Amino acid sequence: MSIEAWLLFTITETVLCLSPGPAVLLVLSVGPTRGWQPGMQASAGILVATLFYFVLRGYAWRRGDHQGAGGGLLPGGPRGRGGL
Repeated sequence: MSIEAWLLFTITETVLCLSPGPAVLLVLSVGPTRGWQPGMQASAGILVATLFYFVLRGYAWRRGDHQGAGGGLLPGGPRGRGGL
């Protein structure tokens, strides 16, 4: 791979890592407009969803499916097996 490609990759990844994602934007918009309680609820919901994702990912990894969370575990996955 050329040095130009690596440089482009590094710059792109740096920008993507430093930019806020949709979860951050949701909490930053809900908190000031609706108050601290809905902001905390939005933050807690994001934490629960992230926890669920990591549990699903760990379950997939333990089953030997290294394609990612849900790959091969959910119906229509890349390996064709379905069901949790």
